[in-house]
Parts: sequence; C-alpha cells; structure tokens
Amino acid sequence: MPDQDDLARGEELARRGMQLADAGDQHGALPLMRDAVQCVRPLAAVDPAAEIRLAVFLHDLGLVLAWLGRPAEAVTPIAEAVAVYRRRLATGADPATIRFLLASSLDSLGTRLAALGHHRESLRATEESVAHYRKSATANRTLPVLELARALNNLSIRYADVEQHQEALAASRESVDLLRRVPVTDRHHLSSLAHATTNLALRLAKLEQHAEVPAVIDEAMKLIRRLPEPHPRSQLAALAESLTWLAWYLRTEGRVLRARSARRAAAALRRRLATER
Repeated sequence: MPDQDDLARGEELARRGMQLADAGDQHGALPLMRDAVQCVRPLAAVDPAAEIRLAVFLHDLGLVLAWLGRPAEAVTPIAEAVAVYRRRLATGADPATIRFLLASSLDSLGTRLAALGHHRESLRATEESVAHYRKSATANRTLPVLELARALNNLSIRYADVEQHQEALAASRESVDLLRRVPVTDRHHLSSLAHATTNLALRLAKLEQHAEVPAVIDEAMKLIRRLPEPHPRSQLAALAESLTWLAWYLRTEGRVLRARSARRAAAALRRRLATER
C-alpha cells in the first residue's frame, strides 16, 4: 500500500536534488530526482495532491536531464508532467495553480523538442504555454512577469526556427519590455534579461533594423559579464554562438570596435565553458 510518508521522502529527495542542480551538480542531482519520482508514483495513483507533486518532480527530472545535455531523455518525463496537468485542469480543481504549472511544463517541453529538431511541435507547445501564462496573468495580477517574459523569449526563438521573423521580433520585444520593467533582484532575472536582450539583438539584425542593433548588443554584453556562476552549459554555449554571429554582423556593418568587443565576449564565454567542464 502507498505510504503518506513516501510523499515527505519524495519532497526531501527532490529538494536536495534541485539544490544540487542549482549549484551546478546535475550528475549528483539526477539520481535524487529519479528516486523522488519513484517514491511518489505509487501514491499518485490514489491521492490527487500526490499526483501534482509527481508532475512537479517529473518536470524537474526533465530539466536535470536537459541540463546534462540529454534532451531526448528529458522529453518523456516533461511530457508526462504535461499530461498530468492537462488531466487535472480538465477536472476544474485549483485551476490557477494547475494552469501555471502546465504553462511552465509546456515551455520546457517546447525547448526540449526544439533541441531535437522538432520545430513545429516545439512552436505549438510554446504558443500554448504563453497562452496559459496570459490567462494566468488575467486571473491573477500577482503572477510574476518573469515567467511570461521567459516564455515569450522562447516563443521568439521558436518562431525564428520556422522562419517567422516578424513574429519572432514581436515576441522578443515584449519579453525584453516585461523584463526591463522589473528591477533585477536575483540571478534568475539577470539571466533571463541577458538571454532575452541577446535574442532581441539577433531578431533586429535578422530583419536589418540596423539602427537599433548596436545599443542592444552593448546592453546584452554588459548583462552577460554579470552572469553568475555556475550557469547552465547549454545556455553559455548558446550565448557564445549568438555573440559570434553578432560580431560577424557588426563587422559587415562597419562597426569594427563593437565587433571586436562581441568577439572577445564570445571568447570569454568559451573559456568559462572550458573552465567549468
């Protein structure tokens, strides 16, 4: 028979696992997250509250797998979490909380699918995520704007993946605007703003809106220099790749000094990647 103590054990395992993951030790976090899922799964079949916790743990397990560079494995637990939240939302139980959790998992699922090259599926998941975040914001004005802003930045990238560049720019502008409205008070906000601003520079450059690009790149590089350690390797690599492309773009536009700065910033990120390996 499932034991209520299993829920407490699962919570503790998940807490320790995500604590390790946040500190950069994804390898140490992975077995703890797997154990948390196994602890709670039997109870989830008979206890609705435990089923929600199972979905939370599945989502976090997927994140850890993704941070380890294993997106194909990450899809399965995140997709299961999405299925749980959809089922619970359909029952009408605690819709505000469930909708918010569903939006988060859909956003994560979209990112994993994109990493596997499934761009249309990824776009659908991310569009749905943003729609749920907007509904949550309408129902609850205290919804943290950071979550919606992060999803919008991801939506911008998903649009770019399928060559919908005007839509990508619109989503990127909205994301950066939301993030700029709120004072930067923690590393997660700083990270989101750095990534979103870099993405905005890319979107502007792709659409040849040359006048705006240099100032946005300058802002992005200042934010990137402030990024805390540790930082997910995949995100550092993506920033380095973006800055390398932007350095090329600036050089073609005759902005040699800014191009050199962007190239040096990309090189610094690659050195950091090598150091943190």
